[in-house]
Amino acid sequence: MDKRNLLTFGVFVFMIFEVCSADEEIKNGYIFTSPRSLKRGQNNQLQLLRFGCLDSSALNVQLYYKKNYNSNETLAQQQMYNIAKGNKDSLLNFFIKPFTDADYVYSGRLQINGTMCGKPISGSDEVRFSNTNANIYIIQTDKPLYKPGQTVKFRVLKLDKNLKPSNKNNDTADVYVEDPKGTRLFQFKRVQIGKGIL
Repeated sequence: MDKRNLLTFGVFVFMIFEVCSADEEIKNGYIFTSPRSLKRGQNNQLQLLRFGCLDSSALNVQLYYKKNYNSNETLAQQQMYNIAKGNKDSLLNFFIKPFTDADYVYSGRLQINGTMCGKPISGSDEVRFSNTNANIYIIQTDKPLYKPGQTVKFRVLKLDKNLKPSNKNNDTADVYVEDPKGTRLFQFKRVQIGKGIL
């Protein structure tokens, strides 16, 4: 019975030691956040929230993308940030330059590496890209599916990045309708869409 109590006491002391050492690790930490969708051609705000140790730190942020599904990752850009001592909450401006060799890249990976209180930190996550000057086109039809011979009725509305309708008189677009096989059924060339709904 004595050995059993001694073993129980030993397990209890070990558990307290583990909880205390885990508690020490929890006291020093960070939370890094970024938007899921990053805008090309403008500043994006990243945030580093530190708790526990607030010594000066260095953080390297790298942005990668792939030109296509089978290609290797390409480093789009990287930026180094020095976090001042005592700074608990840091907002980091991360300007994303337009990609010169890949206009139609929509996703990538944000990677962080650095040191905090002498310990290395790292992490990565997928991000999406959007253009700052991208317009939004809303197309509405009167039916979800059409049968051969039916009349197709539709509306087109162009919105800017602030979700305001286009009001430019010289705003034109080519509008066309295709069947599921990709055959163009009819088209309208240089339609004025700068006056609201078409």
